[in-house]
Amino acid sequence: MARSEQKNFPTRSEKASIRLALRSLCSVLPLKLTRVHVCVNLIHVREIYFYRKPGGGCPVEDFLAKLGSKQAQKVAWMLRVVRDLSTVPQQYMKKLEGSRDIWEVRADFGGDAFRLLGFWDGGRLLVLTNAFAKKSQKTPEAEIALAEQRKGDHLSRKKKP
Repeated sequence: MARSEQKNFPTRSEKASIRLALRSLCSVLPLKLTRVHVCVNLIHVREIYFYRKPGGGCPVEDFLAKLGSKQAQKVAWMLRVVRDLSTVPQQYMKKLEGSRDIWEVRADFGGDAFRLLGFWDGGRLLVLTNAFAKKSQKTPEAEIALAEQRKGDHLSRKKKP
């Protein structure tokens, strides 16, 4: 495998930095960390970005700000799972059928179901466009259409120099 294809794997110097960070963390923290823990925390499998409107507003941040603290913690945990796991179980994230490459991140808390819709911009960047509390079995078509519209907006603004 060529070095350019090994983007997710640390180089020798990065491994040395990780070992040094591990030693310093273990001397400061009361818990025992292994090299695996440090690698997972330093190297994310994916990046997650929240879509911003042309005026600067962020619909996903606005939605999260309205949630209760426990609900927001559950959604934040789910986003960390999506960011850090190499293979995300379908119960947490799946492609929506009948959409133009729109994916949904699923967070369930008690009787509440929250969904964050987005798309892949390149291989590792997930752009979340909108979020909502799901009240029915099927994802609302209006939410999917909004995600597709924002995807187009994001990609068109990205192309402009």
